[in-house]
Amino acid sequence: TEVTPDDHQDPFKQCSQSLECSQIDINLVCLGGRIQKVCQCRKDMAWNSVFLECQLFLNAQCQIIDEHTPPSLLVTSAVEHAKKDEKEHYDKEVVKMKKKHRIYCKEITNNMTLQ
Repeated sequence: TEVTPDDHQDPFKQCSQSLECSQIDINLVCLGGRIQKVCQCRKDMAWNSVFLECQLFLNAQCQIIDEHTPPSLLVTSAVEHAKKDEKEHYDKEVVKMKKKHRIYCKEITNNMTLQ
């Protein structure tokens, strides 16, 4: 069947197989009992009626969090780990570039002495 704009406005239509649902959105699947199945977003996803697609849904209670709330230990640890990985990657790249620079300088020096 052909997908129409109405399908995106109301994607939770009756279905018999997931292929019908995935034509509307790749993350819509056909779920339900033997009597009635409907298109639904995959587990841990929800329909975004603004963007008309299934999106990851994190059920977070954000009412008590503002810009003054300190990050959790998990978030702090993740940031520190990412910074460490980034520094290690940067340091490796610096070593590579210095090696390339030394080789380039040697080539220039050799070419200058040949002239």
